[in-house]
Amino acid sequence: MIETINNKNITCFYKYRPLADDTGDAVNPYTLKMLKEGELYFAKPSSFNDPFDSQITYDTDLKTSDIKALCKRMNASRENTDRIISCFKYNPSKIIKLFQQKQADYLRLYCLSTNEKNILMWSHYANNHTGICVGIKTYFLDQDSGNHPNIKIRNGYVKPNFFFQNAPNILTPIKVKYTDSIPAKYNIGQQNRDALEQVMLHKATDWQYEEEYRIVLWEDVIQQNPICIEVSEITEIIFGLRASDKLIKEVKGVISNYPNNGANTKLYKCVQVPNKYALEKTEIS
Repeated sequence: MIETINNKNITCFYKYRPLADDTGDAVNPYTLKMLKEGELYFAKPSSFNDPFDSQITYDTDLKTSDIKALCKRMNASRENTDRIISCFKYNPSKIIKLFQQKQADYLRLYCLSTNEKNILMWSHYANNHTGICVGIKTYFLDQDSGNHPNIKIRNGYVKPNFFFQNAPNILTPIKVKYTDSIPAKYNIGQQNRDALEQVMLHKATDWQYEEEYRIVLWEDVIQQNPICIEVSEITEIIFGLRASDKLIKEVKGVISNYPNNGANTKLYKCVQVPNKYALEKTEIS
C-alpha cells in the first residue's frame, strides 16, 4: 500500500509557477489558465527535469509465463501472443524495451509542496523569484479515510475514485520519499500497479528540500487533462521577491472575478527576513 500522511496542520498544498511570459510583459499563459480556470496539468514523468525521477528498473529475469500474463493483460490475440513469446525467447531485452516505452508515460503526476517559503524552489520553479506560489485548499474526510489532506476537483475530470466512493471529486497527494537507492525492480509479467506507483514516489535525497507531495493517476482514469479545480479552491497567491508590480496588478484583476470578489483568496508578497537567508510572506491588499 502507498503510505499517505496524517497531518491536519496542512491547510494548503502549494504550486510554484512562473508569472511572466517569455516577453516579460504579460502573465504566463499556463499560469493564467491556472488562475482563471483552475487548470492543473498532470505531466508525463519523461518531462521532468530530473532524469532519475520515476525511473523504472525492470526485472530481466523473466519466464515465458510472465510474457503470457503480460499478453493476457494486453488482450493480445493467440497469434500475437505466440509471436511475442517467440520474440522473447530470441531477444528478451527487446520485449522489455518495447514495454518500457509504453509504460513510462502511462502514469500522470501532479507535483506540489507544503513549503511556500523555500528559496531554492522560488529560484527553480518560479523563475528566479519573479513568479508566484499558488495555495490550494485541503480537505479532510472521515476517520475511515485516514484523515489525509486532500484536494477537491471539479466533477467529470477523473473516473470515480476507488478509495473514496462517496467523494469522487477528491484526490490525495502522497508524500515523496527521498532515498539513495532506486526502488525494487519491476516485473512486467505481474500486474502490480502499487509497485509502479512507488517508483513515482521516490526521489534522490538531493531533492528533499522540495518537501514534495504528488498526485499519481493512471492515464485510463483521467477523463480530461488538465484537470480543473474551482478557482475558489485557490486560497493563497504569494508573489515572489522580484515579481513585477505590473503583473501583480494584472493577477489582482483576475482574482477580483473570483466568487465574493476574491475575498477568500489571500494575497501575499515575499520579503527577506532581516539578517537571515530566509523568506517571509506579508499579506497585501
